[in-house]
Amino acid sequence: MIRFGYAWTALVSATFHRLWWSLHSLLLVFPAAAICLFVLRWRGRFPQQEPEQIVHTLSLFTEVVVIYMFASFLVPVVALSFGTTGLGGDREEGTLVFLLTRGIPRWSISLGKLAATLPLVVVFTVAAYWATCRLAGPAGQLAWQAFLPPLFWGAVAYGCFFHLLAALVRYPTIIAVVYALFVETLLGNLPGVIKQLSISFYIRSWIYRIGEPWGVEPPSTFLPISAAGCAAVLMSVAGASVLLSLWVLQRKEYIEKES
Repeated sequence: MIRFGYAWTALVSATFHRLWWSLHSLLLVFPAAAICLFVLRWRGRFPQQEPEQIVHTLSLFTEVVVIYMFASFLVPVVALSFGTTGLGGDREEGTLVFLLTRGIPRWSISLGKLAATLPLVVVFTVAAYWATCRLAGPAGQLAWQAFLPPLFWGAVAYGCFFHLLAALVRYPTIIAVVYALFVETLLGNLPGVIKQLSISFYIRSWIYRIGEPWGVEPPSTFLPISAAGCAAVLMSVAGASVLLSLWVLQRKEYIEKES
């Protein structure tokens, strides 16, 4: 048991450090910094001395920054970058087969990779959102307190889902990019209930429900569900993705050079 614990800890630590000191982390700084610069420039155009001004600014900040820049773009991109490279990086480099022959249970490898990648997804998302809200002034402080839960659970759901993709396909980054930038964007903006097949729908619905007292209104065709329902769906997506990734890694045959 001690030997297993040491091996699992070493696996998590090695994966975490490999991803933290990687090109992915560096590249993610640029869109986060661009959002911060946008908010810093945008803040000067909206006075926030009076309560009515703060509420008006919060409504605009939520629609432009929280929903479109974070929920629809930065959160899935961060989850994609880290979530697909835990297992996916080992598959592309040919080291996953080596791990599977080391006598470590396959389920522990899947959980170890997830334990290394998911904190990176969550911490980067939360840190970028905190910095953005701090720069936005009083309206940003309200947004930080109100909308952190949907962004947090959205990052968790995306991270677990992309971890599942890494277990399913050899080049998960390509599939994840197609899914995040095309499928999510397409489904999330279609009228009717088909948009409920996208993860972003539940993040946005949760934000709209929380923002109702401040005048944050969804488009007429969006039809958000309740905040409790959004939370349940996002947690269910995360849990189901973890269980399926365990099952896939346990059953799938991996070879050194996959076609």
